[in-house]
Amino acid sequence: MNWFSLGLVLGLAVGLGGCSLDVTLPEAPLDSSPLDVALDSLPPADGAAKDAIQPLPDAAKSDGPGPDSKHVDQTQATDTPASDLPTSPCKPPAVMFFQKGNFAACEKAVPVNQCQAAALCNVAAGWKLCPASTYKAAFTSKQFLPVIYLYWLAGCVLDGNTANLVSPTDTACKACDGTAHTNTLPVAWLCPTGSVATTNKFTTSITHAYVGVTTSIDCHAVGKPAAKAFWYAQPSIAQIRGALCCK
Repeated sequence: MNWFSLGLVLGLAVGLGGCSLDVTLPEAPLDSSPLDVALDSLPPADGAAKDAIQPLPDAAKSDGPGPDSKHVDQTQATDTPASDLPTSPCKPPAVMFFQKGNFAACEKAVPVNQCQAAALCNVAAGWKLCPASTYKAAFTSKQFLPVIYLYWLAGCVLDGNTANLVSPTDTACKACDGTAHTNTLPVAWLCPTGSVATTNKFTTSITHAYVGVTTSIDCHAVGKPAAKAFWYAQPSIAQIRGALCCK
């Protein structure tokens, strides 16, 4: 390089050093800091696995079981009336209202008198109109049913227009008609006080010749000598809810 060229270069350098250049520089990209970590690499706040919340599979979104499901529709499995089953306590068309162990209340569409009650029990399956002594052994100190429904038992305390009052027998009365007794007799007493019972709408001063025994929500002393249990005395002709069957 000759001296002229060198001087030119130095002059340019000095001239540029005294000037300010208006140059806009592009912004430098931000450096990744430790906070700028992808969220996928962070552990979940509650410690659960990252894939704990996932879309439900199609099967789970279904409104019901698919065609290959082994699901059993319980309403279909149990919609056969108990009275239609061979082992039902009640003989169709009677249906069971309530059951407690070997005791079952059977009903028809219309009330029945005591002479009609036995036909509601499924004798073929071992059920019968419950004898008074069997009922008494189970329900001397507790209710069969905690509602004011009466059901016939096989039991009688007055069995004829000149008969004497007796403790409940284990058979239904011989007749279910309107024959009157020669006397008006008290046949049941409320257990706690011994006074003549006036439970519900029924009176226990009976003018009928045939008086049978039913279940009751209250304890009564029935017949003579009086026997205590959760039972009651009714004219056998009375139309009541149904029969108590037992086995």
